[in-house]
Amino acid sequence: RVNATLGPASTTWSSANIPGFGTTVRALTPLTRTAPRGSSLFALSLLANTLTEGLSYTFTLQSAYVSTGSYSATTAVTILANAPPSGGTLTILPTSGTSLVTPYTFQTAYWVDDEADFPITYVFSTYTASILNQNIVKRSDTVQYATMFLGQGLLSMNYLVNGVANASDVYGSFAVATATTTVFAIQPAVSQTVTAAVAAVADVSLKNAFVSRDASQVTQIVDAALSAINTIDCTVPSPCASINRLSCRLTPQTCGACLGGFIGPSGDSNIACTSPDNIPKAIGAACTNNTNCL
Repeated sequence: RVNATLGPASTTWSSANIPGFGTTVRALTPLTRTAPRGSSLFALSLLANTLTEGLSYTFTLQSAYVSTGSYSATTAVTILANAPPSGGTLTILPTSGTSLVTPYTFQTAYWVDDEADFPITYVFSTYTASILNQNIVKRSDTVQYATMFLGQGLLSMNYLVNGVANASDVYGSFAVATATTTVFAIQPAVSQTVTAAVAAVADVSLKNAFVSRDASQVTQIVDAALSAINTIDCTVPSPCASINRLSCRLTPQTCGACLGGFIGPSGDSNIACTSPDNIPKAIGAACTNNTNCL
């Protein structure tokens, strides 16, 4: 707040902690203005990501009456840029089991943060093919553990399931810890389909969940059952690594995208990817005369 009792005052924000402050565009509000006579507010708003987490910054407000041309008042404020929780770990036990049969326990611990940023809340999630497609298995609260049923992993990834613990402070800053476990598919009995085997196990588990009135467990069982029923067939014509592609994950009977450093048809495909160095050789082999060459 600027109190200019004798007349208009030239007012400027500055900070020695931020290189280029005042010359490089880092503010959403003007850094200089003429405050009218009387009392007025002169707010400072910075662009996102201007400050570095964990560091202190001092901002100085200088004012001078326009009639004198020199500064007559200076005040400063120091703030600490919030840093997310750190140092946390995630443990998943057991390290292997069966979808819809084995209960898995997620536990996260050792998170460190300033007391002013408490409470820390935790979310647990899992993914198989891509971290961009996470399935939340425990919603945000202050509890640091949860026991749940998981959907099976992908055969092409040896049934590996990735677990993620997201720890957030009261200001929304967050960090993650990860761990892995193995979740095998339910093996159907002789002459029994996979769908029938999954349905039989899910039916028993759902009855138990309803008896205990555990709504979250009901959701886990349904998700795990759908994961098992909808698992894609990853039988491919050639080993994906042999054609320089990622393993089958999302498209039935189809390898993933090209491995790093190789080029080919984009996205999932069973067409081999090749090194850019081999492209001129392939073009040359296709030439029959100068008119057909590129």
